[in-house]
Amino acid sequence: MKKITSIIAIVALSIAFSSSAVAQSTPSTATSVTSATIVAPIVITNLVKMNFGKFATTGAGTLTLDTNNGRLATDAVKVTGTGTNTATTAKLHVTGEPSYAYTISTPADFSLTTTSVIGGAIKTMAVSGFTLAFTAGTVVPFSTAGTLSTTAVVDGPAAGTQDFYVGATLAVVADQAVGTYTSDAGFAVTVNYN
Repeated sequence: MKKITSIIAIVALSIAFSSSAVAQSTPSTATSVTSATIVAPIVITNLVKMNFGKFATTGAGTLTLDTNNGRLATDAVKVTGTGTNTATTAKLHVTGEPSYAYTISTPADFSLTTTSVIGGAIKTMAVSGFTLAFTAGTVVPFSTAGTLSTTAVVDGPAAGTQDFYVGATLAVVADQAVGTYTSDAGFAVTVNYN
């Protein structure tokens, strides 16, 4: 009886090892669906150029252009002028993927220069202190994220859009020369998806 029990135990052990070997040698395969989505690139365009308009000065001061075409002069700077050279806040237009969030980067300070040399030298005025508004006149920090609103497009997919407005401050020095000052390069505003 002892001998039969040992033989049964050996046979059972052999069967157990055989089952284990078969299970390990059978491969298992799964598939995973892969996809990628390309979203519309974010694009920014300038709709209205920034224009500080006409002003007079008898000394140093500043002229601030707000985000709704308004101007505030300080010290020896006096607002004047109407007609074709009225002040305009910069208006920019963003397009991209509908409902996507984005952030606008603050422009770097820059200089306006005269269109011609005055008194033998190029004259400049510094532009700084930029302000941002998604609705004209309502200032928000440049770090504020915007969201592209969905706009229906005829014969195409919906687009995401957002307009925004930029104001700034112009620094006028004590002996600022009379003339028209411009900047061909202007200021750069960067918009990125969050």
